[in-house]
Order: sequence, then C-alpha cells, then structure tokens
Amino acid sequence: MDLENTSLKRRSDFGDIQRNSSTSAKRLRLSRDEISTVRGSVDYFAATFPLDRLHYAFPPVVFRHQLYSTLPLLTRTEINREIDLLQKRNAILVFKIDPHSDELLMIRSDDYREHVRGFVRDHRLRDYLILERFLDHVHHFDITVTKGDLTTNGATFSDLEIQVLVAVGVLVHRDVGAWWLSFPGVVLDTRGTNLR
Repeated sequence: MDLENTSLKRRSDFGDIQRNSSTSAKRLRLSRDEISTVRGSVDYFAATFPLDRLHYAFPPVVFRHQLYSTLPLLTRTEINREIDLLQKRNAILVFKIDPHSDELLMIRSDDYREHVRGFVRDHRLRDYLILERFLDHVHHFDITVTKGDLTTNGATFSDLEIQVLVAVGVLVHRDVGAWWLSFPGVVLDTRGTNLR
C-alpha cells in the first residue's frame, strides 16, 4: 500500500489543499506589478510553494528574507511595516523559526486554518472543537502567546486544553506560561536549533 498517495488522496477527498494545474498556472502568471507589493509577493511565494513535494506536511510558508530580496524598491522598515499591517488585518500569521534569530516566516491566515483542519482530519483527532476555537482566536495572538492571551478575548482555554494545543503543534513551549505560535508538522527546538 502506498502511504503517500493514500494521505494525499485523503486530503484531496475533503477538497482542501488540492491545487489543480489551471489554478497553479494562473497564480504563477502574476504580473510584475502584483509582486511589487508585500501582499502580492506573499501570495506569489505561497502559490509557488512546493506542497506536493513536501507531501502536504506544511502549509505554504513565506520567509521574510524572501520579501527583502524581491522588493528592492522598499526598505526593510517599509516591508516590516507592511507585514505588521497584514498581520493586523488578519491576512497573515507570523512565526519565529529560531528563538536566537530574527528570521520570521509568514503563512496566509486561510492557508493556516486549512492546514490545521487538514491535520486534524488526517490524524482523526477527537479534540477538533478545541482547535476550532483556537482557530477562531488565533488572529488575536502574536508570535509569542501567553497564558493571559489564552484566557482573554473570549478564548478561555483551560490548562488541559492548552496541553492539547501543544500536543497538536499549534503552540510550542517557550517559557513558563508562554508559548510560540506554531503549526502542526513542524518542531521548533526552543534550545536554539532550527526547524526539523
């Protein structure tokens, strides 16, 4: 039995993450004007992310340094301001990939939700209601999530529910009462090494 094809078929049965060739081709035909903005560049890199090669283990991610190199007419400060605006508008989520580095990665909010829901379905997790509630509140969180963040804005996650969020991988332990925002399929080593 081919486990890779079974996993891909199961995901595509739900209609998530499946990208047909005409949609991908259309996305790749973005004009230079469209990728001359931070939002356009994020969309371009997300559309060209090799999901199939990674067996759909990650959502389409965009690194901040990619934006720096593809938007030479904007300063780093302008790009960072645009990233902050996109985050405040709930268009993207921002993640830290190494506690000892300034590098950030971004995931479009819809891609993040799709990835978490696909992970829940693929692994037949029983705690999907906790994760749905987390997805409803994820736009309130920054790179670092505190216990206070998880108990305000209507979130009110119990300690047991926070353990579920950590076990699934949407939170990674950072410190006592603090976590890094993360996504299933990636392991952030808080001792200082990179993603693995």
